[in-house]
Amino acid sequence: MIAAWLSVLFRLANFSIVIGLVVYLYKRYVRDYITHQIEHEHTIEQGLCKERDEAYSMYAHYKESVARKKEQRMVMQQAIMRWREAVASNDAQRVVERASRVQSLKIKSECQMENMRASVVMHRVLPEAIVRAHKKLEIEYSSEKEGVAFVQRIIAHLQESKS
Repeated sequence: MIAAWLSVLFRLANFSIVIGLVVYLYKRYVRDYITHQIEHEHTIEQGLCKERDEAYSMYAHYKESVARKKEQRMVMQQAIMRWREAVASNDAQRVVERASRVQSLKIKSECQMENMRASVVMHRVLPEAIVRAHKKLEIEYSSEKEGVAFVQRIIAHLQESKS
């Protein structure tokens, strides 16, 4: 029976030594390796979190940039529309002004043509008409006193209108 107790005692001692050896080996090699792996995984996780945060930040910045550019595009489109309206208005105004100037020039040229015709008539025809009328009236009214006075009044009137 002592042998059985000694056998159990030695088995417990062997078991304790094996457990102690396993604990020693665990503490010496495995725990450091596992700790190192956990720290490495933790570092990788932190790096991924940082990259994720940077990606979110870049996405937000990109979204802001797109919104700003969209707003700038809208402002530019409005400015272009205002510019087009102003150009169209100026073009329409120029067309109206040009038509007005053309009409004014037509009227002016017609008036000048009328004045030239009248001037030609006055300078060419009128002196000859005065001379003919003078001769004809002289022939008709040369003997009579009233005829002479009438002819003189007509000649004076024509000479006044000529000047």
